[in-house]
Amino acid sequence: MVGNFKVDEVIPLLEKYIGGLPSIKRKETWKDETPGFPKGLVVVEVPKNSEPQSTVAMVWKGDFKWNEEDRQGFSMLMNILAIKCRESMREDQGGVYGVSISGSASKLPKPKFFVTATWGCNPENITKLTQTVLDEMEKIKKDGPTEIDLNKVKETLIRERETRIKENGFWLTTLQNHFFNGDILLSLEDFKTLINSYSGSAIKVLANKYLDTKNYVQVALTPAPKTETK
Repeated sequence: MVGNFKVDEVIPLLEKYIGGLPSIKRKETWKDETPGFPKGLVVVEVPKNSEPQSTVAMVWKGDFKWNEEDRQGFSMLMNILAIKCRESMREDQGGVYGVSISGSASKLPKPKFFVTATWGCNPENITKLTQTVLDEMEKIKKDGPTEIDLNKVKETLIRERETRIKENGFWLTTLQNHFFNGDILLSLEDFKTLINSYSGSAIKVLANKYLDTKNYVQVALTPAPKTETK
């Protein structure tokens, strides 16, 4: 529980309404029901859209090294990739109204990472925009992020943390991750130190570890074929 309350007043309520719940004295266990992820390159087109436009999704999944350095660096890498794809796909090419690049890592049942890229576009631009995402990945793998982009991400993450530490939801998630995943509880100053410790070369190493331009799933919702009317 997190929020504005007095601990001494809450504990009797927890004892009464939660601690007093009956137990069936059963030893619980679990099994991994996670569906498998395709190997190699999988490209699927679904010509079912009633509108004359397409929605594209690219998805990556792989093994993740679960430690604080990779986790925070991976988050920064995703933010940097999002900046570059937005600049290339929307601002430079004008091929999309918006593009979403996101990534996350999970510890259980096995440490894995996910990366997704989604956008809407004209059907004839699917191939070009898909290649743009892959090209931006390769640039970061080859050269690392620019100092401007890296500093921009650092400033954004620190500013977000300064706001979020005032919210109950942040602390609830933080405490859950501490108990379930063993996350270290960082003060704001410790968080700033961690974020500012990342160099462009460190992000480049993570890019080469987690950005795979050869193995992914790509699905495109494309316009349905026009039916002839008699």
